[in-house]
Formats: sequence, structure tokens, C-alpha cells
Amino acid sequence: MNEIYNHRSYPLRLCGLLLLSLTPYLTHAHPATEVTNSKKQTDISISGVVKDENNAFLPGVNVLIKGTSKGTSTDADGKYTIMVPGPDATLVFSFIGYTVQEIVVGTRTTLDVTLLPDIQQLSEVVVVGYGTQKKSSVTGAVAKVGNTEISALPVVSVESALQGRVPGVLVTNNGAPGSTPIVRIRGIGSISGSSQPLYVIDGFPSVGNINNFDTKDIESVEVLKDAAASAIYGSRGANGVIIITTKSGSKDNKTHVDVESYYGVQKAWRQLDLLNRDQYIQYGTQLINNANGTLPLRFSNLNTPVYAGASQTYAQTETDWQDAMFRSAPIYQTQISLSTGSEKSKLFTSASHFKQDGIMLGTDFERYSYRINSDHKISQRFTFGQTLNVSYGSGRNENQSGGRTQLQHIIHSVPYIPIYDPTQIGGYRAPDNNDGTDPENPVRIALMEVNRTNTINLIGSAFVEAKIVPGLKYK
Repeated sequence: MNEIYNHRSYPLRLCGLLLLSLTPYLTHAHPATEVTNSKKQTDISISGVVKDENNAFLPGVNVLIKGTSKGTSTDADGKYTIMVPGPDATLVFSFIGYTVQEIVVGTRTTLDVTLLPDIQQLSEVVVVGYGTQKKSSVTGAVAKVGNTEISALPVVSVESALQGRVPGVLVTNNGAPGSTPIVRIRGIGSISGSSQPLYVIDGFPSVGNINNFDTKDIESVEVLKDAAASAIYGSRGANGVIIITTKSGSKDNKTHVDVESYYGVQKAWRQLDLLNRDQYIQYGTQLINNANGTLPLRFSNLNTPVYAGASQTYAQTETDWQDAMFRSAPIYQTQISLSTGSEKSKLFTSASHFKQDGIMLGTDFERYSYRINSDHKISQRFTFGQTLNVSYGSGRNENQSGGRTQLQHIIHSVPYIPIYDPTQIGGYRAPDNNDGTDPENPVRIALMEVNRTNTINLIGSAFVEAKIVPGLKYK
């Protein structure tokens, strides 16, 4: 074995000698040193100073070559130095609270930059109680949601639009069309009393259902979550305050006409896994026999017709009560709005139609609304304005019969019982004493028992605002 090993290792050493002997020639043919030197000659050294709008040095500003991960940051004196690949390179200067600047290097080797504050981020105004403050100056727990977020979802009310958008605000919706969601700000605030927050619409408190106006009419929503933010409202603001500001028109001396519309379809994304006919008979038989009870008479007469003169028997009937009660339901809305104004007068008006059918048979909601808001500057000190919203809503509610909800009737219904029976009054069928159970026909309840709520809402206000001294107004 040793002889074979030594014999094979000899040519390997020979190959190694050949490669080593060729190395000087390969190095001479491809001078890596010259390529590296030629690349370094194209790099340009850029240095400079970054300041703010007050001519103060800004330390920690990110300086990045656009399109690459190569960059640096300014030192305590706002100075930086960076190598760029050529005159076509673009430097990106960014700092928290300031607008981003992108500058092409060109032929310069010194590049001084002045960053400007991001006004939109630092000077955003929020409504707090009876006045307004800059967002950066607010010390209480205040959250603001703008018009874009509020109108993004196809929902009927502002409470539903806030769901999942504000930290500390829990919105629970039972899913019924036109229903009022349950809103809790930082938990339950009362054991025996109401825990609903106070709603303030254009400066005026409102209680109860607020789904009587279009969410697309809303300019912004502020949520005051702690005691410091809602203190001026007294005990009414103990559960938090939701301030709603509606649109008031434009100031650009132009007239804007907008038409917005959407259409969608809703359906139950999951159904219960209920027993079919054979499983129901098998389960019922075992359950009653284990209890030493008497089987329902129908269990031994499944081959009889479902009603007199019918060719179909109970043994041939397989009713899916969930398919009979749940449906694909449309939802749609159309709004037409007009906005106009100048420095002295502003006007906003809109009309909308909202319609939502429930995924459960026998439920729906429809609303017509009209709004007109206007502001008029009478003089340098006095301003007159008004808001008016008129709406009509009609909702068909889920009925409860026999002390049970519709879903309970669906779960308890017998799969071998047909939905329709022309021999019965009304044409619907339900179990009787021969079936050993007593659920009612949920389809009959949905189609024959109508529980509809019609509401007409008129909400309006008029005001005169006087500027007493700078920073102080009386309204």
C-alpha cells in the first residue's frame, strides 16, 4: 500500500512545480495593479457641512450615495466626507424631522447643504377640546385619523372606520347592516353605567347612533384617550372623546365636483360543520337510547311523503339550512360632492346613497343623506358659518322568535324537514311533535316577519366666531 501511495504522489508534486513556474508569466500578462490604479482615479472626494434652517450644525445626518448602500454621517460639527464613483453620482441627505434632499455631485468637490423642517410632520394641527394645537406640542394621549384612512373602507359609520386604526381603541361590530358598533377607549370605564365615548361633531356633543351621515364627509377624527385630554368635557368625557370635523370647502377660488362610487359583494367566509340527515338520525338514535328514552315517531317513518300528495319522502330530503339562510350580499355607495370657496367664503355640499344587504336572509340597511357646510368671513374679526346634515335611514333587523336567534334556529333545525310545504299556512314547514324538537323555520321568520327601523335625522348648527385678541376666539 505504501508503494502505491508514493507512486501516485509523485506526479502531483510535478504538477505543483509546473503551476508555480508559470505564475510569473500569468502575473505579467494580467497586471492587476494597473486595473486597481485606473479604478481609483475615477473616484471623487466630496466634503461639506450640513446645517438647519437656523444655520446651526446638524450632527448625525445620513449621507448616502443613491442606488447603493455606501454612505456616511455628519460629525458633531455637521461635517462629512465621502468618496463617490463619479460626477453623475447623487447624494441623499436625510434626517428625522427634516425633508430629504437629493443633490447631483457634478464637478463640485465641496457640497454644503441646508435641510428644511418637514412642516407636514411637525406642524400637523389636531383638535383638542375647544381649541387646536400643533401635534408636536400635545402632551395628552391624542390620536388623529385623516380623511384618507376614514373613507378607505366600505363601512356605514365612522366607528367601523376606526376599527384597527387607533391604538387603545377597541371597536366590536356584530356585522348586522346599519348596527352601531361597541367602542371602548382604553377598556371599560364604568361597571353599571355606559362605557360609550362622547362624540363631538363640529363642536357639538352628540350621543347615540352616529351612522346617519356619510364617512366621506369627514375631514378628520381626533380621539382623546386620557383624562388630561378630555378634562374640559367633565364626566361626559370619562370614557374618552371622539371629535369629528366635517369638510368645509376649498380656498383656491375653484369649484371641485367629485363623484365617488363603489360596489362589492359580501359572503360568509366560513360555515358551521353541522350534521347531515343520516348523521342526525344516527346521533339522535344513540343519544335517546343511551338515556333509555323513546325515539321520535318520525325516525321510524322516514319513507312517508313530506306532505300529502308529495312524491318526495323524508328519507330523500337533505336540507342545508345554512345555504338557505346565508347569501352573497351586495354593498354599494355613490356620493356626489361640490366644494368651492375663496379666502372669505367656503362651501361644501354633498349627497350620497348607501345600500347594504346582510349576508343573512332578511337583513339590510339603506341610507340617503345630504350635507351643506359653509363659512363666511364677514370682517377681520367676525366669521359666520353653519352646518346641516339631513339623512333618512331604513334598516331591516334580524328577528328573534321563540326566544332564539336565527343562528340558533339554524343549528337546531332538522335536515330531513323541507323548507317549503304548500299545505301549510304561509307555505313553510317546521318540525312538530313527531320530530322530538321544536325549532322554527328560519327562512319563514326572515321572509314573513319584518322588523324594520326607519329614522330621519336632522343635525344642524349655526355660529358666529369673534377674534378677541390674537390666539383667543369666542364662538
